[in-house]
Amino acid sequence: MEDKKLRVALGFVTGRASFKEVVTAYLLKWGLGESFRSGDIELSLLVAYDLDYMGTKAEDFVIKDEEILSMVSSIEYLGKERISAEVGKLANEGILTAEEVELLFGNGYAKLRNSVLFFATKLGFDRLIFLDDDEYPLACVGGVNGVYWLGQDVIGAHLAGLEVGDVTNGYHCGYVSPIPDVVFDDVLGVGDFRLFVEAVSNDIVTWKSIAGRFAAGGLTFASHKIIDSDKFIVVEEINGLKFISGGNLGLNLATSGNLSPFFNPPGARGEDTFLSSSISGCDVRKIPVYTFHDGFGSFPFLLKGVLPKRLDPVGAGDFGSDARFLGAAKGWVKYRPLLLYIIDRKHFDVKISQMREALMVIAPTFAEFFGDEDFADVVGVLDYYVNRVEEDFAAFTSGGEAWSRMLDYLDKVGN
Repeated sequence: MEDKKLRVALGFVTGRASFKEVVTAYLLKWGLGESFRSGDIELSLLVAYDLDYMGTKAEDFVIKDEEILSMVSSIEYLGKERISAEVGKLANEGILTAEEVELLFGNGYAKLRNSVLFFATKLGFDRLIFLDDDEYPLACVGGVNGVYWLGQDVIGAHLAGLEVGDVTNGYHCGYVSPIPDVVFDDVLGVGDFRLFVEAVSNDIVTWKSIAGRFAAGGLTFASHKIIDSDKFIVVEEINGLKFISGGNLGLNLATSGNLSPFFNPPGARGEDTFLSSSISGCDVRKIPVYTFHDGFGSFPFLLKGVLPKRLDPVGAGDFGSDARFLGAAKGWVKYRPLLLYIIDRKHFDVKISQMREALMVIAPTFAEFFGDEDFADVVGVLDYYVNRVEEDFAAFTSGGEAWSRMLDYLDKVGN
């Protein structure tokens, strides 16, 4: 009797037309090692796309490369109509209410991730590996004076790690943070920036880690100590979080149990952080593999195999970095009230008060330095999300309960 192949899905949530080049990088250039060539794996793609993000068309995401098509068992294109038709059945059959369907699968980045996770479960995949369309299977090693590049078997590393863990998460190098290489001056000093980071950060992302990136021009470089390792390090829980990132993320769908859905408050991000708060029962492993995060979209030529010998910092104003940073900064402010409410409700009022005081000081400085007067109202943004935190917590909780009910249904009907 022929051994059953391991069914593996690569999940993408994308809005960039460059997505197809990212797939090529993973499947044909650097990201696929011996684990696939052994013939023991059946590989498929789950592609959830957002046409509004960059004004793309559905055909921009359709893969026509014959070599790639010969390598994969199937490609599921998850546009709005396909998702709505499939999850609508859950409401029609009384498994979810219409409100729960909207909560889990409506518009937004986290909800598209849920769609990928839903289809992976429904279609009976054994493993799901989330890959972001701005992360490439490359490690940049070295420093600001010169780098060299190593291809990374991202998929193989996740599959190996998922043999012992329920959840795997790799490392990131490159332009990991949306913070540009700020040149401090009389308007914005290093103390001002530290005040902001400490106001919005958590115990995982700290001023110490951000300051280290400033010292390297905003860049993060890969370490041979990690690349050359064969260890899958257990991620311990810290203050209610087993911290993971949403990309370079692997899930063992057979062992991860009632994995919670992705979630964030309306208009916010942080979907990976909220998932981190609900996986305490999972065996989470850090695996020794990197992806290069092209956080500002400034290195698309890497996808064509053009690998520079040095990386330059992305300064304030370069590649739209100011808008990217300010958008991210507002996003951090938006999701932090709910995160604090979940992991440290006892000190919620005190920490929010401290955060508000810091933002009142830094908001006008940021608005002046980055030339964005809208940022001056960031305290109002904070207050809005504080005032709705109980509503968001109720949605977070009910979403998890609805997701668990849906998984039980899929298990009973055999997906």
